[in-house]
Amino acid sequence: MSATVCAPVLADTAPVAADGEVGPVVGVHLRRDRAVGVRAGDGSSRTAAAAGSPATSLAAVLAELAPERCSRVLLDLAPLVADVLEGGRLAAVTTVRIAPSDRAIGVLYGGWPPAVVEQVDAGRLHVSGGHDFHGRRVGDVDEEAIAAAGRLAVQRGADVMAVSAVGAMIDSSLELEVAARLSRATGRHVVMSHGAGGVRHLERETTTVLDGALRGEVGALLDELYDVVDHVAPGARPGFAAADGSWLGREQARAHALRLLGTREALLVQGAAATAGTPSAHVLLRDRRGLRATAVDDGCVRADPVRDLAPWLPGVHANQRHASVLPVGPGDASGLSPAALLGRPVVLVDLEPRADEGEVPQRLVAAGLEVRQVAAAPDVLLARGLCAAVPQCEVVTYAAVDGPAAWQRARDVARHQAQAQVLAADPRARLRTVADQVIPLSYLSTGVVQVRCYVVAEQELVRA
Repeated sequence: MSATVCAPVLADTAPVAADGEVGPVVGVHLRRDRAVGVRAGDGSSRTAAAAGSPATSLAAVLAELAPERCSRVLLDLAPLVADVLEGGRLAAVTTVRIAPSDRAIGVLYGGWPPAVVEQVDAGRLHVSGGHDFHGRRVGDVDEEAIAAAGRLAVQRGADVMAVSAVGAMIDSSLELEVAARLSRATGRHVVMSHGAGGVRHLERETTTVLDGALRGEVGALLDELYDVVDHVAPGARPGFAAADGSWLGREQARAHALRLLGTREALLVQGAAATAGTPSAHVLLRDRRGLRATAVDDGCVRADPVRDLAPWLPGVHANQRHASVLPVGPGDASGLSPAALLGRPVVLVDLEPRADEGEVPQRLVAAGLEVRQVAAAPDVLLARGLCAAVPQCEVVTYAAVDGPAAWQRARDVARHQAQAQVLAADPRARLRTVADQVIPLSYLSTGVVQVRCYVVAEQELVRA
């Protein structure tokens, strides 16, 4: 058995719409001064690159790759979102935390870089209330505190307000009620933590504040690039890459801008698997940081739910599904355990030239594994990963139930939420439910349960 070296593109991944249409896709990786794109899904694959501003370079790449109709244009904006986060272009956010106590939860902005806090923090205010783990409201809402929060936002010149309530993942009605009042009183946009998802309050609150802080600049960028796609590739449906390898529609991306950050690992892995023609694989990425592994299941990267936002905000954690990366060695064959890679093909990608590039595949082949080496520039793999991306959504929440019938209702609600998010990205998607679980938090059939539903859009692998 020997390792197979794959050319930059061997297989094309094309979307399957509800009406059965399979059409070509263009994926474009954007930086502040250049764009690299790949066209796939029509029996051949082409690449293009252009220099210039994001809008200018995108227009040039699309003019070359989409002179005839394509079904979708997917954009990776992660470097541009990082520029917003690092470049001091964040909005000011007034945060309203609704909780029974102001001491029970960690402190917002704890560990954040001082320069970012100075820019983002337009005041914080605690409002007594929330829901307990039985779904019951804890006390009455402090009306004066809500009014004071509105006055604070105006006084501090906040661009956005954020509302995060304890128990919002069981019952979001309180967040919706308070957000509506604040929006009417201040005229400002209000972001809410239950939309950010996640089961831990501090990470959910952090995510909500960052989504609010990024909303203005990233939203303007989304609109500009959306108009470019509409002008150069009319009829194509634009989408924007997320950190878990999926993609979002424009309004989803505007509301959850943090999800656009840190897409590199997921897109490299998806691009490598698609290039090798293996929808399920262990993908090994190798560079000066060492050797690391990520699994791909039916075209979807395995993801972790909470992310350390290094290098952008070191030590700050947020609810952001991202590629689950496992360091497996220093880059050579030492420390590599082939047994951990059994059960599916192994795709090896060298992101930088190496003198010993044959050592790892030889060891894996000797262990009886099917090994495929992918040779492609990283930016091309990123764009390739975009072409392989599919909309997906994982909903993890809690519900207070009073018997088996309530279990089913909780499962139905979570499934409908996940399906709605996938269809918001692509209204014509064909849906597949990967996981649909209700997990009791006690041995009783009543009380609080955790509900998890994971839905993806179908895709079809078309070999060139």
